[in-house]
Amino acid sequence: MGMVPVKKGDFFPLFWAAWVKAFRKDIILSAFRNTGLSPFNPNIVTDRFRNKQRSLSTSGESSVSCYSGDEWPKIHTLMRKSDSGDVNAARKLERSVHHLTVQNELYKHEINGLIEAVDAIKKHRKAAETLPLETQEKYTGGAVFWSPKKVKEAKQ
Repeated sequence: MGMVPVKKGDFFPLFWAAWVKAFRKDIILSAFRNTGLSPFNPNIVTDRFRNKQRSLSTSGESSVSCYSGDEWPKIHTLMRKSDSGDVNAARKLERSVHHLTVQNELYKHEINGLIEAVDAIKKHRKAAETLPLETQEKYTGGAVFWSPKKVKEAKQ
């Protein structure tokens, strides 16, 4: 994605929307709790890594935990297997669908960001429109005033 120049008038609305979303009491308290800062518990973070390593070492599934969107035939085969009651196939199918859903959501956000960038560029573009007005044949050197009727005719 390209960079869009941010003008003074664009900055504050963008900043304020992000500020209001990010700095809420529940989010801040959750961040302190999840990192073990308040209440103080330094083992919270390390326990997460230990639990993941145990679950990875005990899983007896195949090497790929989910399929990408390009592998639709394999996903379709998994769907057929999951009907027969294969738990591992059902889990893999669930992760694959989740992966595709997340990718789709990310693409939607990217498209919306690009649309906003194009709108911001269009907003700052100043279209200068010169009217094809013909001057009088006899030029007196002074200012030329155009009647509304002549301006309307030139616009058409």
